[in-house]
Amino acid sequence: MGITSKILLATMFSSSLPAQAGHDRLHEDIVTIFDSAYRRMLTPRSLNRLPTRGNRRYRQAVARMHRNIHAVLADRRADGTDHGDLLSALLAARDDGSETAGRDLSDTEITDNTMMFILAGTETTASALAWALHLVAGHPEVERALHGEVDAVLDGRPATHTDLPHLKLTGRIVTETLRLYPPGWIFTRTTTADALLGGHRIPENTTVIYSPYLLHRRADLFDAPDRFDPDRWLPDRVQPGRHTLVPFGGGSRKCIGDTFAVTEATLALATIASRWTLRHVAGPPVTPAKSAALYPRNLRMRAEVRAEGPRNDATKGWNPDAGH
Repeated sequence: MGITSKILLATMFSSSLPAQAGHDRLHEDIVTIFDSAYRRMLTPRSLNRLPTRGNRRYRQAVARMHRNIHAVLADRRADGTDHGDLLSALLAARDDGSETAGRDLSDTEITDNTMMFILAGTETTASALAWALHLVAGHPEVERALHGEVDAVLDGRPATHTDLPHLKLTGRIVTETLRLYPPGWIFTRTTTADALLGGHRIPENTTVIYSPYLLHRRADLFDAPDRFDPDRWLPDRVQPGRHTLVPFGGGSRKCIGDTFAVTEATLALATIASRWTLRHVAGPPVTPAKSAALYPRNLRMRAEVRAEGPRNDATKGWNPDAGH
């Protein structure tokens, strides 16, 4: 979460990053909102209005995030400088709707979009990265191949965007992790008209629930679906249909940050693997936790500096907060 939240905030706010105290508070609010989102998604809406402790904490976290984003937004509007970040892009955006063409986005629209980017771009990617480290540690042959790739490509330096075409195995590991443990493991949609789905008639305004986690583990769609096999995504392998792998949802409501998340996870995994070997610490079995994001419960790992290869010298004195 520390990695993904810092990356997201730097992408979103550039030089307007909050102080550490503000960052910690934002982290806590993100966790609170995520923990509440799963329950609110599956319970009647009337229960969300009750003055329970969980509902109060959720509303307070949302209100606090709104205030913080509004404060940054007000400073940016007064500044008028393009900072080359996502917030500047939203401020420069124009509505292309037929009735409101050329209109600037309102503060409410920018705030809502910003909150969505922050919430959708932190815990989800952090969960995927944690699952990837867990899976790699449990498969020594994959770990050896991963170390060989990052040693050859990075030679001890942090991964950058230009390295992506050469981090082929790393990318396949991320894809296979998203298949086995998609952070967005359950989604809801609401029908906007009467529909026929799989022979079943679904009335308008019906909530439909589907699970990428279950879809990705169907034996009729994937060979040995419960096996961690990054090589199933090799170009010469027969690939499943485009709607078979849906860790980011699909259709008009598909996650807008899918490419960003995969890129981030791939570069983070490669950089970590080039410097450290992660080993499981004895404890309860690692299991998927039922939350808005499918994170690994009981995952405890120890990072050991890799002794071989060029990473050893590069690791000495390396500071993950130094802007890499």
